Amino acid sequence: MTQRHVMVPGDRQAPNLLDAIAGRHYVPLKYSVRLNPEVLDEATPLDTPIRYIDISSVESGTGRTSTEDFEFGNAPSRARRRLKSGDVFVSTVRTYLKAIGYCDEQASDLICSTGFAVLRADQRVHPRFLFHWCSSEPFVAEVVSRSTGVSYPAINASEVGQLPLPAVPLEEQRRIADFLDSKTAEIDALIAKNERMIALLKEKRQALIAEAVAGRLGESMMPAATSTRAKEPVSC
Repeated sequence: MTQRHVMVPGDRQAPNLLDAIAGRHYVPLKYSVRLNPEVLDEATPLDTPIRYIDISSVESGTGRTSTEDFEFGNAPSRARRRLKSGDVFVSTVRTYLKAIGYCDEQASDLICSTGFAVLRADQRVHPRFLFHWCSSEPFVAEVVSRSTGVSYPAINASEVGQLPLPAVPLEEQRRIADFLDSKTAEIDALIAKNERMIALLKEKRQALIAEAVAGRLGESMMPAATSTRAKEPVSC
């Protein structure tokens, strides 16, 4: 059977968007978001504190993000893209790492690497819907497939702007975003609980080994010794 693909106006076909979502109408991202809307001025005082987000700061699959504190004068040269609440940032280098994050706080000192394309939704797009869409497997696969380079695959921000966005009514976007926020939070909580349990079990394992090799285990915890002497035959 011939597979149909989604067509986005003004762009080539998007091979990673399959028939399961082909009933949707799509528009290029650039018509609904602002790409890289703010940059940190080169004239910024050198002692200005910033919180920096690099590609490695974003956890693949969850978008959980950490920051590193710098003064502007000591910050990496790629620390230039300003973030504000509601921004989505998509890695444009080493795209196989799937580093896609969401800015959920209003702060003037959050700066991300120029290795990200920052997407700022307009009034027609719910920011959390945009984040979940950009984190979805079809979107990520499309980013990866359009990346060029072998050891350091990358995609231009302008190419990201050509990628498709479902044209969904704002209220439906909100419902989808609320549902996904709730469900992914439940899953993340279960993962965190299991990770804590695994960490505790690993600690217990190491402690048990240390006690055993040091001869500090009680007799009741040690297996009974078994005799290796051959049994004597029974006389009749």
